[in-house]
Amino acid sequence: MSLVYNLVTQQDAVNNFQIAAAMKQDSTSMNSISSLTMAFLPGTFTASVIGGGILEANSGSRIIRVTALLWLWAAITVPLHCHGTHLLVVVQDKEGNSTKNWRSLCHCVGSYFHA
Repeated sequence: MSLVYNLVTQQDAVNNFQIAAAMKQDSTSMNSISSLTMAFLPGTFTASVIGGGILEANSGSRIIRVTALLWLWAAITVPLHCHGTHLLVVVQDKEGNSTKNWRSLCHCVGSYFHA
């Protein structure tokens, strides 16, 4: 009976190890998703609050001009973005997560936009 108990306990330990590895992978994925959210949410939020009146087109011509709301959008979005990014890095550091993944994600997103 003791042999059966030990075999079952060993199998449970193997299963728990596999579950822990899968949870670590999920945690890494969630950090990536939260990083991307923090990168794009401030701009999306301020654009929706302003109401999309940034571009203006005349019905008689094909010229589209930028209104003064673009500067308002930038003045609100840039500080929100910087604050949110700083907050994310601080929270990840306090939780013991390395900022190496965050920096590699920033490099990846930056190279996407500059390509």
